[in-house]
Amino acid sequence: MAIPRPLSMKYGIFLLFLVTWPAVAQTPETAPLDSLAERSKRYLNAQQPDSLYALMGEAFHVQISVAQFTQISQGLKAQLGRWQSVERRSVKDGVAVTLKTMSNHTGFLTLAEQNTK
Repeated sequence: MAIPRPLSMKYGIFLLFLVTWPAVAQTPETAPLDSLAERSKRYLNAQQPDSLYALMGEAFHVQISVAQFTQISQGLKAQLGRWQSVERRSVKDGVAVTLKTMSNHTGFLTLAEQNTK
């Protein structure tokens, strides 16, 4: 049975919208922050604290050692569960506010690129 042409056209337009939306929504300012959020999610879920620690800035490294951070990240994963999604809510002056959803918790996460200038 063939799908009526107007119906298949609507699905085609909707699919095109879904495919192009991330490209439209992402700007040069937000792309690195979105990438940082996704990498953080991947490293935490994969239990790769060293990789997650490497994303942190120098000031963070001065305050917290790799061993301390490994213990903290393992505790967070055990308490909060798997990081399921991250959704950018706003970006201003290089700082992104995202909504993170984890198995046992939903809350906001603030991300900023390290100023290397």
